[in-house]
Amino acid sequence: YDLRIRKWREKALTLFEQAWGVANRIGISMDATMASAVYVHVLAKTIAAEGHEIPEGIVPESKDLTRLFEEMRR
Repeated sequence: YDLRIRKWREKALTLFEQAWGVANRIGISMDATMASAVYVHVLAKTIAAEGHEIPEGIVPESKDLTRLFEEMRR
């Protein structure tokens, strides 16, 4: 078992919860499809931030995701 996984999941959960609040504030519906895309995105970015390569095509893309993460960076 890779002990880093717990740390990555905890960080991703924190970011996911922040994203949910931002999505609500800017009017993006967090249905099951959007919620899963957001979680995959934040988990992949968390893992990548520690130097691990994320294969192309793993992280979903959409206008709403772009808008959401731009808003989160503010």
